[in-house]
Amino acid sequence: MEKLELHGIKPDSVKSILIDIASRNKTARASIAKDTGLSVMTVGKVADILLDAGLLDEVKLKGETSGRRAGILSLRSERYAVVLDLSERVFRLNIIDMKMTLVHSMRYTYNRKLYYDENLLSFLKNVRAVLDRVADPNEMYGIGIIVPGIYVGADDRIVSTKIPELETIKVRETAERILGRRVTLIKRNVEAAARSYAAANKSDDSDVIVYMYMGECVDGAVYSHGRFEEGAHEFGCDFGRMISGGVTLEERVRMCGSDYDVADGISDAVYNLIMIFDPDVFIIENDLLREPEMFVKRLEDRIENVYKLPEERMPYFPVDHHELRHSARGIAIEMRSMWVDEILYKQ
Repeated sequence: MEKLELHGIKPDSVKSILIDIASRNKTARASIAKDTGLSVMTVGKVADILLDAGLLDEVKLKGETSGRRAGILSLRSERYAVVLDLSERVFRLNIIDMKMTLVHSMRYTYNRKLYYDENLLSFLKNVRAVLDRVADPNEMYGIGIIVPGIYVGADDRIVSTKIPELETIKVRETAERILGRRVTLIKRNVEAAARSYAAANKSDDSDVIVYMYMGECVDGAVYSHGRFEEGAHEFGCDFGRMISGGVTLEERVRMCGSDYDVADGISDAVYNLIMIFDPDVFIIENDLLREPEMFVKRLEDRIENVYKLPEERMPYFPVDHHELRHSARGIAIEMRSMWVDEILYKQ
């Protein structure tokens, strides 16, 4: 898409308005002005620019006559991002529109008879076939890859990964060769997930968010006062290797057979993390939980009654019911922001 003509309006103002509209299903100019701190007049001028550029739709309010645009605005959803989730051996493809709605997904069944790199190549070929069949390349705003470790862009390699086989694979080079498309962003899964929650809940830089993921492996991230806690060598927040009851937390979670078992099994680690980071929010994402509400209640009860955590120090434990993982949503949000920057700031 060509750079937008802003007619003297600051690009930062346009971006804040566009992102605010994107964060809602439908909204009015007055609501946008309240959210962004900009005047209704400025919001109206920007809305007209974005409508003319084909980025927004507008529905007239009932009974409204023709004339000046003043209806309900919403982001058009034709544009999409492609997110490849390599966090586990069950690879996933997600196609996500500008509103962060999942429009297509695919899960790859890992073949234990093949090597890891052979499985990855097979998955990428399947992704290529899906994109060639269902996606318009002109509407794509990015391809992102989520990985279970730290991505070193200069060397195109992943370190400190939960899946050792990934350390020998040039992920960007391999994906671009098979897909025939440029990869926009490669991100550590837990960092993308923490950013997703912060963006969805409009958290400011004073918030402290602890994120824990439990799946094939256990990992985490801490987003504190606008930055991630990385440690001296960027290997911080490796929650899965914490020792809990004489074994690693990862091993302990694998021993659990029910939601209650998981809550009891991780409660000491969660309590210790609360003591260290004093978070506002503690997010625990686990695809295998059958009753997330009961799990959270059990965990809170145990932390309060067994470990005697004072009520004022208890963080908020959100219960999410999303078919889209926080990590996939987080990297899609970041790519959307990069795309907006490109159409606003590029020379």
